[in-house]
Amino acid sequence: MSIPAFAVRQPVLVNLVAISAVVIGALVMSVMHRESLPTMPTSWGNVTTVYVGASPEEIEQLVTIPVENAVGDVDNIEKTWSASKEGVSYVSFKFDADVDIDDTTSAMMEVSNEINRIDDLPLDAERPVVREVKVDFPTIAIAIRGEVPEVVLRQVGKDLADRVDRLPGVSGTWRNGIRDREFRVDVDPDRLAAYQLSLTTVTESLRFRAANVPAGTTKGHGDTRLVRGMTRVNNVDELGNVVIRPDAHGGSVRV
Repeated sequence: MSIPAFAVRQPVLVNLVAISAVVIGALVMSVMHRESLPTMPTSWGNVTTVYVGASPEEIEQLVTIPVENAVGDVDNIEKTWSASKEGVSYVSFKFDADVDIDDTTSAMMEVSNEINRIDDLPLDAERPVVREVKVDFPTIAIAIRGEVPEVVLRQVGKDLADRVDRLPGVSGTWRNGIRDREFRVDVDPDRLAAYQLSLTTVTESLRFRAANVPAGTTKGHGDTRLVRGMTRVNNVDELGNVVIRPDAHGGSVRV
């Protein structure tokens, strides 16, 4: 007997089965756990150790290797990788896939405890900081377009992001697809020849003015301050006043 034929001959039974399915589904929905914008668990972490004044080689030998070995001694660590830079060490790690999500906090505590057992780190190094990597996924994506100049779209996007940032419950916003503003200098070959300049000279002058240059530190009154040469060009007028070289009359050749 086919299913359609059975349904025709037993309508009461078929209706009872359908009603039962609807009722059971409604009961399950009422008790099902639901969460708005749930926190996504992660099984990643990193250890950051600051050692001011140390070279990358010293960081690797004195800090990174001991920390990475300590992390590797923790159970359920799938892999570790590291980076040693001037003054700072980064060690990242990933737990095995079978680690219970609810045990992530306790697993991070094990890593911290193992790091605290290291007794041969440099005395001048700061205490290693263990952090769980939080992976945030965007909830809403907003696209802005229009037949207006790009600078207008950039400003509209910034204003909108600022307004969204102030909303309760918003952890942050990210703007993508925005091109960095840049200045373009068109060099006249005839004027280069008239001033006896090369294109390389102009390029080097502009490159020097395109960055804030660190100039060391200065001490005084119980503190240490960083010294930087603030030479970055911020607008067209500043770009036009960039000095390429002094001229023969005590003045200067500018862009």
